[in-house]
Amino acid sequence: MTGHLRANLLIAAILGGLTGLCTALLGHTDISFLVPVLIPGLIGSMAIAQNVHAFSLTLAACFNFLFYFLLSLAVGSLVGRLRRSYRSHKNASNGDNLT
Repeated sequence: MTGHLRANLLIAAILGGLTGLCTALLGHTDISFLVPVLIPGLIGSMAIAQNVHAFSLTLAACFNFLFYFLLSLAVGSLVGRLRRSYRSHKNASNGDNLT
């Protein structure tokens, strides 16, 4: 496993874990300023429960973990590819100027 992939997985797990934890704490503490971030999991939980008034925050936390884990993994992968592409183009252009 490469270092870049390992870093992506670690960041994705941390971000997913934090959003999952915040979703689980939503019913017990006042973190209403985070509700817009937690909407994907809340909508997923409401869809499974088929009720917008009675849904599981535990299921919403699982949805948020999965959503943000996959999102940050995809963004990290995209950033890595863009960096590699930029470096290869930069190296190619530097080599052309030398001759």
